[in-house]
Amino acid sequence: MEELAKNLKQLIAKRAKEQTVTIFNQFSMIKQKIGEEPKNIEELTEIKEYMLGLPNELEKIKIDMNKCFDIYKMLEDFNWRFSNDEMNRKWNVFAGPRDVMKLVDERTSALDKLKAKFQDEMKTEQEEFKDEFETLYQTISGFHSY
Repeated sequence: MEELAKNLKQLIAKRAKEQTVTIFNQFSMIKQKIGEEPKNIEELTEIKEYMLGLPNELEKIKIDMNKCFDIYKMLEDFNWRFSNDEMNRKWNVFAGPRDVMKLVDERTSALDKLKAKFQDEMKTEQEEFKDEFETLYQTISGFHSY
């Protein structure tokens, strides 16, 4: 009976570890997406829209986090010993939502500056296009005299 209890605890601990790794990876992917450097205004807009949807996404992840932490609590009640890596990952997951929102705040400022840069570049390109268009228009109008 004791062997069965030990095996059951090991199975539960393994699932808790796997769930923690999954959640940790979700946060890593979110941070990676937020941290991408946009090459143009479209990519910048895509990142900003993604960041706007993050509070809902984080709420979904928090549900999984709470389930995972309940499992950890249950195992702790049985005096289960977790490795340092497991405990570090658990606490990294616990800090995940805060870390993501902090990164969102930092990136929002950086993306706003980048947006202004893209807008300036687009305005310059529009002015260059307008000048080129006017030059071509004058050239074509000159053909009319022939």
